[in-house]
Amino acid sequence: RAEEVLKIEDILPFFNDFFYIDDFKDAICKSLEIYNQNINQLNDDMKDATESAERIHSDISNLKRKNCVVESSKNCYLCDIPLLTRSFYVFPCSHMFHTACLVKEITEYLSERKAGQVSKIYKRFVRAER
Repeated sequence: RAEEVLKIEDILPFFNDFFYIDDFKDAICKSLEIYNQNINQLNDDMKDATESAERIHSDISNLKRKNCVVESSKNCYLCDIPLLTRSFYVFPCSHMFHTACLVKEITEYLSERKAGQVSKIYKRFVRAER
């Protein structure tokens, strides 16, 4: 934890005015190098996160402009019932699922808490559909 680390500014008040810092020069330089490495790592992490966010933003923008035609003969990939009989999702990979089938499929792989959240959202979706 950061508050448990002893810093140079914490110990300076205990030295008199005639104290020579040369005795601690190596330790101070090593600490500064470690701080610099940590800062560089954080900068790299921030750069990676920014690039990732930009790619996600670009992907979302591209998906907003994407459309597809769903033929009436297409079926849900999970239940094999005609897709147009209920609300459905079409993914960029062209897989098509009824909303209910998709919710049922994904909740099997979620924790109980997450599955409950998905169920709650799905119920709101169904009410909004009516």
